[in-house]
Amino acid sequence: MNRGTAVNLDINLVNVGAGANAPTLTTNNIQLYRTRDNALVPGIINTTGGNDAIVYQPSRLLDANTNYTFRLGNGVQDQAGNTFLPFSTTFSTGSSTPGTTTVSFTKSQVFSGSPISSLLVSPNGSYLYSAALDGVLRRWSIGSSGNLTNLQTFSGLVGNPNAPRAIIGLAFDPNNSNVLWVSHNNSLVVQPADDFSGKISKLTFQNTTSFNPTVQDYVVGLPRSAKDHLSNSLAFGPDGKLYITQGSNSAMGAPDASWYQRPERLLSSAVLQINPNLTPPSGRVQCTDGNYGTTTGNYNPAVANAPVKLYATGIRNAYDLVWHSNGSLYIPANGSAAGGNTPDNPTTSANERLTNVATQNDYLLKGCWVATMVIPTHCGRNIS
Repeated sequence: MNRGTAVNLDINLVNVGAGANAPTLTTNNIQLYRTRDNALVPGIINTTGGNDAIVYQPSRLLDANTNYTFRLGNGVQDQAGNTFLPFSTTFSTGSSTPGTTTVSFTKSQVFSGSPISSLLVSPNGSYLYSAALDGVLRRWSIGSSGNLTNLQTFSGLVGNPNAPRAIIGLAFDPNNSNVLWVSHNNSLVVQPADDFSGKISKLTFQNTTSFNPTVQDYVVGLPRSAKDHLSNSLAFGPDGKLYITQGSNSAMGAPDASWYQRPERLLSSAVLQINPNLTPPSGRVQCTDGNYGTTTGNYNPAVANAPVKLYATGIRNAYDLVWHSNGSLYIPANGSAAGGNTPDNPTTSANERLTNVATQNDYLLKGCWVATMVIPTHCGRNIS
């Protein structure tokens, strides 16, 4: 095992949506120690966004060529109150040493109190914008020395203050520096979250000093997982189109207990291409393509001149994306923790479904031809 990596323990859930209960993950019941002398290794204990694994990040570099034991004791519970059985495993480290760098930074705290999800500098370099999971858009003035001052806030996307919408993506319109495109989602506070609740809104500023933009919901009805796979980051491509990374509804393509048995949708687990220059019917593009509660829809991204198209499919949960000067789109895709299910391929007669699959790797994808998961609704579709 790499000396500088975290210890990840995959877990199988017994109740739908009830993953690891973070407050029970403490050093009293989870330890990492050197096997030969029981010397404890200090570290930080956490879980994943989907609460489907237990993660122990050592606070120091582990010794080379040494055995360590990871122990899960009494008291660890899932979110339904069930207690995990005690567990331990032993592993050996290698001998390599992480590389060093001469780059250094001076750290100073500018803001705290809300989970920041994205940062973006304005086209004129005068402001730093931040998106956050509390639904508040923030802006700082950037001084000549790089210092940030004069914090301004905009709460027009929050919605219910007790369950605020989560803002993720920010992108300035290349044709109008007073227009900021924003992706936002049904709250992370309440689970299971409502499906088809993702939005992309167009914020228009009247001048550079006022921070009270007008809001137009341009795309609505995007898929939304029950947990933390969302309508993620935004970026304009060299073609002037707007691109967004859209998370999956499940762990690996088929419904599973950890993700509330929610099926994939036509626009989930994909990179979507959006035409930002249309006048949508009724003022916005409705992208719902299925049934959820009282919500219904049959949006088809394959029709001619569809305002929202599938650009790349089978990408489980890509948070960010960047267009390179070489013309390629690069996307880091988050692999799943263990326990997910893959769907059968509907285009073949064989049953190719897999269940309780092992942990996936994380991938950096170039272009639009590599898939980290198969979605039946994507099969046979024409992809840009």
